[in-house]
Order: sequence, then structure tokens, then C-alpha cells
Amino acid sequence: MTDTMFMFTFIILFFLVIKCHGEENYFKVLGINRIASKREIKSAYRAISKRIHPDKNQCDKFAAEKFINLTKAYDTLVDDARRNRYKTRNPYFGQKKEEYEWNIPVCTNRKPATIWEQIKDLLPDYVNELLYIFTDWLRMKFENVLSVYNSTEMIELQRLLHEKLTLNMSAVHLRLISLKSKVYTLTENFKRGRYDAFPHWLRRMLIETEGM
Repeated sequence: MTDTMFMFTFIILFFLVIKCHGEENYFKVLGINRIASKREIKSAYRAISKRIHPDKNQCDKFAAEKFINLTKAYDTLVDDARRNRYKTRNPYFGQKKEEYEWNIPVCTNRKPATIWEQIKDLLPDYVNELLYIFTDWLRMKFENVLSVYNSTEMIELQRLLHEKLTLNMSAVHLRLISLKSKVYTLTENFKRGRYDAFPHWLRRMLIETEGM
């Protein structure tokens, strides 16, 4: 019985060790530590993705796999819930910043970079970071506008505006019907020679025209 319990415990520990060692150190992949902020995570992801992106490393047959691994690390650590679960499973990962060995080969048949890529390569890192921050800020503002547009208050405002517009259009419609009726009446009076229904200036002009 003791041997059976020992073997059972050994097997469990063995699988736990394999599970722990089989998981990638995402902190090392991004070159950050356990207490890195979301801004630091995003900055590290952008800086590394520019270096290892498959479009820029077409002579590296593993470029796509590396980029997928980087994106997986980013998606895990940038989300609070996923990050907490990952840190719980791997308590020793990310105790200090470590440099990940990407092993990027030198590519001699690389396509010419676009003008925008050349400009970004010339700009300092802090300028590119400010551009990314500004882009994120614009995206956040746009999302806020959309959330307000879809909110209950905005829907109620749309309903009130629709009712006001409907009332105004109904008033215009009634006014047009009234004018149409008045024009019809004046036309009939003109045909019958009844000029007394016309304004004074128009009645005089009609009488003078008829005399001519």
C-alpha cells in the first residue's frame, strides 16, 4: 500500500513538473518582469513585433511561429484575469527582466521598406511610443463616443428628436395643404372674374390687364 501511494504521488509530481516546465515564460518573451504595467507590456510588444514580424523577416522560416508566440504572450499578460491565472501557475516566472533569444537571421533578400516604415525607423523610440499612445487615446475616445451613442440616454434623445421632427414635418404638411387650397380657390375666382377675393394691388393689376 505504501509503495502504491508513493508511486501515485511520484506520478502526480512528475506531471506537475512537466506542466510547469512546459509553459512558456511570457515575461521573458516580452523582456519584462511580473510587476510591469500595461503600458510597459504594450511598449515591449510593439518594439519586439517590429523586429520579428514575418513581413520584415521573410528569410526566417520560423518568423510566423515566433510572432504567434509573441502575440500569445501579449494577449496573456495584457489581460488582468489571464495574467493573474498565469502568475498563479508560474510563481517563479518574471522575478527579473530577462532577454529572450529570438535568433533572428540576417535577411539579404528583404523587400524595400515603405516610406512610413523608413520614417518610423528614423524616429526615436520615445516618439514612436508617443504616436502609439496618441493612437490608443483616439481609439479610446472613439469607443467612448460609440458607447454614449448606444447608451439609454442617447436612445431617448434620438426618440425625442424623432418626435420633434415628426411634429414639424406634420405642421409643414398641413401648411402646404392650406396653401394648395388657397391657390385653388384664387384660381377659381380668377376664372370667374371675382377679383374681390384678391389683395388690393393684385386686384388693380388684374383689372388693368383685363382692360388692356
